[in-house]
Amino acid sequence: MKRIILKTALLALVAVGMLSISSCEKEEQSNLPTIKDTAQNPVDPIVMDSSSVQLLNNLFSIENPNIVNYQSDTVYVINTATELLQLGANGIDLDILKYYSIVWGYILAPHTNCEVSSIDLLYDGQLYAMNVNILKGAEGYSALTEVFYWGVYPKITNQIALNVSYINE
Repeated sequence: MKRIILKTALLALVAVGMLSISSCEKEEQSNLPTIKDTAQNPVDPIVMDSSSVQLLNNLFSIENPNIVNYQSDTVYVINTATELLQLGANGIDLDILKYYSIVWGYILAPHTNCEVSSIDLLYDGQLYAMNVNILKGAEGYSALTEVFYWGVYPKITNQIALNVSYINE
């Protein structure tokens, strides 16, 4: 009888502990806007020529030593030539930033064979939210890997909330 009471009391303590942990996590996350908070109006990216795409792919990659100090899982918005030059942009038409913003970031993905499958920027009139879908390939192994994403959009002046989804191949 004592064992049953002891087990019941122990289970009750564990349950209370789990509830308090999950409620703390929910409180921390509740301040951040999410995809669900938006009206989900898509913002179309600007189509770039192939040479500009290649330059931006090279700029937003692990080979660029100028992005080492930037935090993962954060969306960055570039609106000025100065911001772009700080990243080491060479050969990119800086006039593009008069009318457009470059949105970029990187994610520490949990697998060595991950790539961006799609990027959706959404806007509800006040908040922006970016949904980045990462395709996790069948080959490879579990290890943290930097996966970069970027896009050129009409001028953006607000912060952007990030949502990452992983899709198995």
